[in-house]
Amino acid sequence: MILVPLLNHLVYPYLKRQNLSPSAFTRMMMGFSLAGLSLCCAILIAVYTRTKTDYTHNPIHMSYFHKEDGTNYTTYLVRDMSIFDLVPQILFISLSEVFAIIASMEFVYVEAPVFMKSFSMGFYFVIQALGDSIAILLVLCTKLVTDGLPSKYGHWICNNLNDGPLANYFILLMVLLVANMLALYHHSNNFNPNKVYHYRYMPDGR
Repeated sequence: MILVPLLNHLVYPYLKRQNLSPSAFTRMMMGFSLAGLSLCCAILIAVYTRTKTDYTHNPIHMSYFHKEDGTNYTTYLVRDMSIFDLVPQILFISLSEVFAIIASMEFVYVEAPVFMKSFSMGFYFVIQALGDSIAILLVLCTKLVTDGLPSKYGHWICNNLNDGPLANYFILLMVLLVANMLALYHHSNNFNPNKVYHYRYMPDGR
């Protein structure tokens, strides 16, 4: 929430004064790039948590976690990590949404004809909802497919995240993200903006 007014009232007006106002496509690409950095951080965390370390020789890096299951206790050997290790990926994905989501909403509103702006925005949110549904299906399909692979390569998504190579799933998301960025770059080069309602930055960032 802090980032949106910061960009609208400080960053974008400054860029406009310098004649460097980024287009909607540019901001969307920036958002996708930041999402890629977030995925890189997630991959590193996933790999780190799966790295085998001898507890005897490296006690500071590992800790025992006790989970109560009814009357029985199950002991897991897990990485001793701080919650702050997750801050970079959360920060990058938050910045990604500020750039990509807001820019895409503005793009749809500005490029739509006057008599279709409300319909276009409604359709935009429908597409977003469909995207969320596809994300759920992607998780389910990935789990279904990888559960059928040999144990060495399969089970990417497990109930206990320490049991599966979750980094592989993040790599899959990275591949899909790069494909999406290439498609956006291709279409942006062949796009003719609405000349009547062409997008221009206002001092308040609208």
